[in-house]
Amino acid sequence: MGTYSEISLKEARERRDEARSLIAKGVDPRSQHREEKRAASTGTVKTFKVVANEGMPSNRHADRKEGRRHPVAHVPG
Repeated sequence: MGTYSEISLKEARERRDEARSLIAKGVDPRSQHREEKRAASTGTVKTFKVVANEGMPSNRHADRKEGRRHPVAHVPG
């Protein structure tokens, strides 16, 4: 939740109530918080990996046989 100087007593009580309602729904509040932080960080800062994965299908090698997976051909410069 944070230390005393970071948040007010009112805000701490609100966070406590939110955590209790998540627990009542069967959701782990810590996992929920981590997921929200991860979603917020990937939404605002897009790394090369995130951008590259957005444009690529996840099963791009599914139609190839096991022994026929070749890397991208080298293009002479």
